[in-house]
Amino acid sequence: MSGSGDTSSSGKRSDNGESPREPPYESPVPVSRRQPVPVPRRRALAAPAALAAPAALAAGHFEPELLETIIRLTSSRIAYLDQDGRFLHATPATGQGARVPVELLVGHTPAELESTAAQQQRFAALRLKMVESGQAVREVLTSAGEADSRAYEVILEPVRAADGTIQGAVATAWDVTELTQSLQRVARLERIYAILTEIDQASARLRDPDQLHQEACRIAAEVGGLELAWIGLVEPNGDIRLAGRAGRDQSILDDIAVSIRNDPAGPDPAAMAIRENRTVVVEDVKNDDRMAAWRSRLAETDFRTAAAFPIRMAGQPIGAIALYSSQVGYFDADERRLFEELAGNLSFALESIEAERGQTAAEEGLRDSERRYRDLFEMNPLPMWVFDVDTLRFLAVNDAAVHNYGYSREELLEMTMADVHPPEDLPALLEEVAAPPSRDYGRRDLWRHVRKDGTQMEVEVRARDLESGRRRTRLVSAIDVTERRRLEAQLAEATRMEAMGHLAGGIAHDFNNLLTAMIGYADLLVAELGDNPLAEDATEIRRAGTRAADLTRQVLAFARRQTLAPRPVDVNTVVSGVCQMLRRLIAEQVRLVTELAPQPAVVMADPGQLEQVLVNLAINARDAMPEGGVLEIDVTRIEDAASLGRGIEGPAVLVKVTDTGEGMDAETLAHAFEPFFTTKQIGAGTGLGLATVYGIVRQSNGVIWAESDVGQGTTVSVLLGLVDAEPEPVSEPTLTAAPRTAASATILVVEDEPTVRTFVVSNLERAGYRVLVAGSPAEATALADGLQEPIELLLTDLLLPETNGRALAERLVVSRPSMRLVVMSGYGSDLTVGPESAPAFLAKPFTRDELLAIVAKTLAEPVTL
Repeated sequence: MSGSGDTSSSGKRSDNGESPREPPYESPVPVSRRQPVPVPRRRALAAPAALAAPAALAAGHFEPELLETIIRLTSSRIAYLDQDGRFLHATPATGQGARVPVELLVGHTPAELESTAAQQQRFAALRLKMVESGQAVREVLTSAGEADSRAYEVILEPVRAADGTIQGAVATAWDVTELTQSLQRVARLERIYAILTEIDQASARLRDPDQLHQEACRIAAEVGGLELAWIGLVEPNGDIRLAGRAGRDQSILDDIAVSIRNDPAGPDPAAMAIRENRTVVVEDVKNDDRMAAWRSRLAETDFRTAAAFPIRMAGQPIGAIALYSSQVGYFDADERRLFEELAGNLSFALESIEAERGQTAAEEGLRDSERRYRDLFEMNPLPMWVFDVDTLRFLAVNDAAVHNYGYSREELLEMTMADVHPPEDLPALLEEVAAPPSRDYGRRDLWRHVRKDGTQMEVEVRARDLESGRRRTRLVSAIDVTERRRLEAQLAEATRMEAMGHLAGGIAHDFNNLLTAMIGYADLLVAELGDNPLAEDATEIRRAGTRAADLTRQVLAFARRQTLAPRPVDVNTVVSGVCQMLRRLIAEQVRLVTELAPQPAVVMADPGQLEQVLVNLAINARDAMPEGGVLEIDVTRIEDAASLGRGIEGPAVLVKVTDTGEGMDAETLAHAFEPFFTTKQIGAGTGLGLATVYGIVRQSNGVIWAESDVGQGTTVSVLLGLVDAEPEPVSEPTLTAAPRTAASATILVVEDEPTVRTFVVSNLERAGYRVLVAGSPAEATALADGLQEPIELLLTDLLLPETNGRALAERLVVSRPSMRLVVMSGYGSDLTVGPESAPAFLAKPFTRDELLAIVAKTLAEPVTL
């Protein structure tokens, strides 16, 4: 029905706008030009007589001859279709529209006359809709010919048999192309007015350029029907900054660099529109060289045309609005005029905004200046105030002063500067106020101020006199440095203790070398003398050496050089386990009270050393309560230790050991953790108890501090990080000494201290080992390189000249991977060789038995290559 053309109202137009006359039956149809459409015999009826019957059904009062004449002469396209949708009868106008003789239509469906599959499907769907609904259906269908496209309004009305079944349909079609175009034109005009109206409204409503840019893009996309709209503004360096965008596929704008610095024949239409101050239209965005920078991204879209319109200020282009459409040839003359007017309205609005800004700049600048100074005072995080120099009365205070000092604003404005200073500082305050006016605002003075609740704080004060008529006023800002000075004191204390630890550790290391020889040779004397009376003298020498070794171990604990075996341990379990021991150590008149955390308090620590901490603190507390008292041990889990200000953040465990004893003054408290510092009588203590505790806690990555007042008792606090792990058993595993059996193993001994080296070599050789001796890493390397037979064990000191035991072991183990390793040191064990292996460690001083036991045990262990 819709056909491929209409010679009466469409068809190909000539140059003068008139339709040329064409033979009515020569245009192509879906059947061959040369072969006529075959007509089934059962349907081959004479057209005039055949049309009379169905037409008479619709208008039975006409005479057949008259009805036949009307059908033959009518220009309407009317056809009668059978129940399969095939032509039975049609008016001559129907054949002319299809460019097929009407006789050849019979036996074919209207869909077979359509040129595209989509058109065939639309007509078939229309007929199916009529059959399913049983009612007349109406739809506008498009027919595409060689010259143009025509629109037809088609009505299908069912024809029923006597029993009500549908036996066919009457199809009627009208050419509504001009009507449709007129409606589209009206809609286009309405859209044009809508766009301009909304732009005008937005220009009047919005006074922010960025908002106006974004709104203009939205109007162009949503109201104007554009797929994408964006606005670019020129920066001082020539780059184009994206100021607004709307529509779909906005991602193609990401990371695209556009600049007016390009050559005038450059590839971007927006840049050209700005440079040349004119409208630029691109009819084919995917093939035009001006879109080269966009081509890879446009390939993913259905955009076909683009245009850019300059935005001007005072006649000069400052940017452009770029628009994209999926319609070919979208930006015709009307559309160009529309969007040029849109860009003009946008330019006018921006000029208006700029003019308003210029008009109010002075007033706004004055208000801004006043506001800035007021904000600097009111919103400053530091307490600030202005006071009368003569009366000391507060004239103005900011919120920070109200918050930090605890008074309300009204209360402060009724007070004087004297009210926030301690009484003993008033003479200095009056002297400072009476001094000549100061212009040195960079000077910082340290004062003590008093809050409303009576607490004191140290503050750094800056003050400057102000010019305010005859009244002398002064502006003051105050910084609370109480916490900072406390942290500075902590840092200084930690630095001092660290230096003392390095000194003590070095002394202990050298002393341990001497003690190793002293205790070792004393052991040899005891063994050699047997029942000789002099053996008792040698035994006393050994006891003295052992006591000295105990002292050096405590010094190493303070210096954080001792050997630790940290593992997850529940502090609650450690406290519970050590309480039985503590009750035997403290006097009966001292009552022990414990308060454990309700949940496991797991930390990473050596349980034996943690017990040592509790024992030392308990003994210290006992000695501070000669008349008896209460010793309390509290274990608390803390969600965030940052609130304590001790350098540990996150979950932690706090252990407090509190006594009701004599307490300490500030001077004593400052030295409490120093080694060999003690307040006890001579001979009553070594002064290493708290120093040992300090070293153990610090080596366990914890923090320790003490709080005390004379007559008020003492609280020592230990803070350790909480770990998310299952605690391991606290009891230490029982170590079985390795058998000391003589063997033919070759041992390389590397020790730079002659007395220790002689002692070690002598005892190893007596045990039956073959011993190679070196006093330095160089000698050891030369011995190993020149020896063909294997070396089963390397026994080396940790600290050696030029290098250390770790570097030497790593060097030798390359050529002797089966060689075992034992490390000796007067420090603690912190040595590992390789990422996975940990050597055996022999702490100085050591006895002959300990030496032989660890050598035999290490040689007995399998070697993992």
